[in-house]
Amino acid sequence: MGILTPEATAIAKPPLLAVRGLNIAFGDTGIVKDLSFDIAPGETLAIVGESGSGKSVTALSLLGLLGPRARVTGSIAFGGEELLPYDFGRLTGLRGNDVSIIFQEPMAALNPVYKIGRQLGDVLRNHLKLSPAEARARAVELLHKVKLPNPEVKCDQYPFELSGGQLQRVMIAMAIACRPRLLIADEPTTALDVTVQARILDLLRELQAEMGMSILFITHDFGVVADIADRVLVMRHGEKIETGPAGDLFSAPREDYTRMLLSAVPSLERRDFLEDAPAPSDDTTVLEFRDVGITFYGRRGHELKALDGIDLTIRRNEVVALVGESGSGKSTLGNVAAGLLRVNRGQVTIDGRLRQGAGTGKDLHSPGVSMVFQDANASLNPRMRIGATLRAALQWNRRYKPGLDCSDGHIRHLLSEVGLAPELFDRFPHELSGGQKQRVGIARALSVKPSLVVADEPTSALDVSVQKTVLELFRKLQRQYGFACIFITHDLSLAASISNRVVVMNRGRIVEQGPAAEVLRNPADAYTRALLDSIPLPDPAAQRARRARPAGPGTHP
Repeated sequence: MGILTPEATAIAKPPLLAVRGLNIAFGDTGIVKDLSFDIAPGETLAIVGESGSGKSVTALSLLGLLGPRARVTGSIAFGGEELLPYDFGRLTGLRGNDVSIIFQEPMAALNPVYKIGRQLGDVLRNHLKLSPAEARARAVELLHKVKLPNPEVKCDQYPFELSGGQLQRVMIAMAIACRPRLLIADEPTTALDVTVQARILDLLRELQAEMGMSILFITHDFGVVADIADRVLVMRHGEKIETGPAGDLFSAPREDYTRMLLSAVPSLERRDFLEDAPAPSDDTTVLEFRDVGITFYGRRGHELKALDGIDLTIRRNEVVALVGESGSGKSTLGNVAAGLLRVNRGQVTIDGRLRQGAGTGKDLHSPGVSMVFQDANASLNPRMRIGATLRAALQWNRRYKPGLDCSDGHIRHLLSEVGLAPELFDRFPHELSGGQKQRVGIARALSVKPSLVVADEPTSALDVSVQKTVLELFRKLQRQYGFACIFITHDLSLAASISNRVVVMNRGRIVEQGPAAEVLRNPADAYTRALLDSIPLPDPAAQRARRARPAGPGTHP
């Protein structure tokens, strides 16, 4: 008898979770169709696909969390026990004990009016029947385990007092409180910076090794998949496209759809992402910051220097990527450029006119500056049709630029320029996809013929394929109209694909700047190197090799 390989041993074990012929429908609309997959003990399965592919619906169906309108048929067996049709008494005992879930948005999953310690303690008391004192001690222990700094202090804080990465650690602590056999992680790192994301993924791997739990990881980020998954299941329109070991799927995908998704992943390893940015056409200065500083004052006289001594010049037709972690000052700088914040010191000049500084008035509005916001859905009025939204922007700016055309025909032309069908003129935002909404945001920004566009994380919430399409559109329009652009992102791969110049910010200061290729290939600052080292490589073998290297200066802990 031959010796079993680790892969053969995993296959020989009965699966912890076995899904067969799963169908999910809401009314007459089928969402998931004839889906089958297994998860072995101790294995990480990543389900990937674009928005609407059925990833999250599949995960929620495992615990009966879809609500009364959902019709779920097929077979879901956990630990050899069939869960369909749902027995909600049995599911109540399963949830949190044997199967736990980490949601994508921790701020929405936590109660904003209760302190962290109470919320974690309630989970422990409900499941483990602990006393209040025992629950408090166990909560602190769990927060230690997930490496949350000062857990005794954090227990007495509210969710709004913690950062995004800290909140996600609290959610992980809740999920592992009862040592589950299966952890469902639904897009747990989507809104996090690359350095925080890397730490969360490291933490999940450590906890998995310690507790022996299986993980079902839902994501559309193939870099994350390469970093954490043993096997991958690709979904589209509720159906399984292909599945297999992560290494095989990345090196030799069988299906065209999988190859398309992989080709859409931005990568610093591909030279074209560094060489394909448009070159500035002239030396005309559009935006200039001179020794700009902003200080916010909090409770008990606490001061936060959001910007500290910023000197920055942006020329016509130049795209400058601002990169850094949350809290580095990127969005604050963009808001100053857009006239949404007043500086405490220094001068801001736009199109040769002093907008902020000594001798300027109260009006910070700059008619030559437009903004594309991160959350396209939140930036559109849900009760206004798309045509009315664009007309409102034109009418508002016509007081500064009297020649702007507000006619229906011109607005339909604006929609066509960003690749949207003219019939979307009469639709409401909820009738558009995420990518379409972001195109409307771009059309609104360009409608007023700006000299500078501030794009604040405009693709962070989009699937890789939609993200690639929006970036290609943005580059095309930037070349066509020649506007300068501040492109704010925490993704250095995106910075490489869009910018002439990269400006790296940390704690309100510029720590490094220069041509994109130079900064991203040969970073001079340790902070920039740490950002680069935190980007998961879209190649499982290369990512494993990187993790195997000893951590040195500038790498994430």
